[in-house]
Amino acid sequence: MADGPEKKGVKKAGAKKATSGKKAVPAKKAAGAKKAGAKKAAKKATSSPRAAGRQPTHDEIARRAYEIHEREGGNHEENWHRAERELKDR
Repeated sequence: MADGPEKKGVKKAGAKKATSGKKAVPAKKAAGAKKAGAKKAAKKATSSPRAAGRQPTHDEIARRAYEIHEREGGNHEENWHRAERELKDR
């Protein structure tokens, strides 16, 4: 018969991997680590709406680009990019 090495490692379409039935339990955090995380979360919640990492909305950028245009004129696309940069840096 020629059922040798060709059939090794071949899985059937519906075959499932055998498991032990136990789920992995995450490691426990140190007591101090939990408190530090809670402080960070509290600080983040009370920070201004322009906190680091927040992207300005389309309307905010449009409003700022319009202000730049009214004051200085210039190219609308350049004004848009400048407004984006300014709002992200706040």
